[in-house]
Amino acid sequence: MRASLTGTDLVTVVAALGAGAALLTLRAAPDTKDGPPEESIDLSDLVFQSRTATSVICTYTGTNPRLCDSLLRIRVDRPCAVIADAAATLQLAGRLSSDIEVVCLDARRSAKCTGLLDVLPQSKFMGLRLKECNPPPEWRDGPVIALELQPGSGLLDLYGRPSLFKVQDESRLKLGEMARAGSFNPQDLYSGRPDRVRRALGALTVHPDRSILRVMVDGQDVLQESEEGSAAAALQDSLQQAKVANLGDLMEILAMKLDAEGRELLATLLRAQCAAVGGAATFAQQLWEVLQQKTNAPVLSDELLSQEAIRLALQRGFWTLPADESGKSQREREGDRLLERARRELWTEGSASRLELEAQIRNYLCRHLLGCAAVRARLRLKIVRASKSAEAADGFRRLGYAPVGVAPGCWCKLELLDLEVPLKPSIGVDR
Repeated sequence: MRASLTGTDLVTVVAALGAGAALLTLRAAPDTKDGPPEESIDLSDLVFQSRTATSVICTYTGTNPRLCDSLLRIRVDRPCAVIADAAATLQLAGRLSSDIEVVCLDARRSAKCTGLLDVLPQSKFMGLRLKECNPPPEWRDGPVIALELQPGSGLLDLYGRPSLFKVQDESRLKLGEMARAGSFNPQDLYSGRPDRVRRALGALTVHPDRSILRVMVDGQDVLQESEEGSAAAALQDSLQQAKVANLGDLMEILAMKLDAEGRELLATLLRAQCAAVGGAATFAQQLWEVLQQKTNAPVLSDELLSQEAIRLALQRGFWTLPADESGKSQREREGDRLLERARRELWTEGSASRLELEAQIRNYLCRHLLGCAAVRARLRLKIVRASKSAEAADGFRRLGYAPVGVAPGCWCKLELLDLEVPLKPSIGVDR
């Protein structure tokens, strides 16, 4: 059951917003003409949905017309980091990005949340509006079905995560065993080969893994909300109500979309991941420490996660990188060279060589942070059966849906959900 975010959860959230809100006043205040739109809300209108390691996600139930039918994601580690999240998502996904927008939330007091705003140094903070874009009921015949997939890293790491003393899921040995056993292998999904993509999705069809796959029917996770033993039965009942034969049919539609417009998106995510795994992650951690020591930057994350830094990181040298193991090796060589240059550099204040080296290190670190976000990327496929309404077809097209050739009357939409860019480098990126 959903709980209103007006109790302990909200106190925790607003307390965590403290440092970020103060920073927002200095660096991301929405008082410029080009800043994000400012939206007035009442904290009692936020209904808690879920949380991640860095964010809390709420449903907005108030009367603000721009926020109606939307989710709001608030970064509890640093609110203004949602600007980087939005920039990374939009630039990596392009037209396949989900409908997101950075907004400045002006939280008002109410009788229901008296005292809670006292914890916030500022009443204004950044949030990310996540619009569902579901077709209205009169356009569809049945519920909206959504498959959410979080595949993890598509690159191999021969020794697993160097931060742990055991062979992990992405090691070559472990993945070989998984493939032989018919378990999900993320490298199959990112391979670009239709047979291997179907093998990966087929493994999830037989053994749905809740940490990788979510099946939503009208917003309800039918796997998560069922007991382990009854999850398969509950899923089948929900699909029958939606006039879908089985999960395998949905996975086949997803495989077709990934082999079409999703192919380039998977390649882009894989290209970004090259800077986040293996030796590249180790070099990023060391270069982060070098830059912290030599520049005395108080908030280095802000420089790395600015929209300009992300734009530069995705310019020269990103799109031409091979989206495979050779791309990962290239990022490792780049990190090794930068670390060697940092050891030889005299770090003379204002020197051209120092400024150039700092810029290259920041660019490398920004790519690493984007790669960490790409490792945790979530793909979503929405499938809806259209009604006989005369305006349904045009309406679906306006919302970005396309007809499903193998399922007459059905429409689908593939998108990349909002990324979460970490604030600093991480060795051994978890899903």
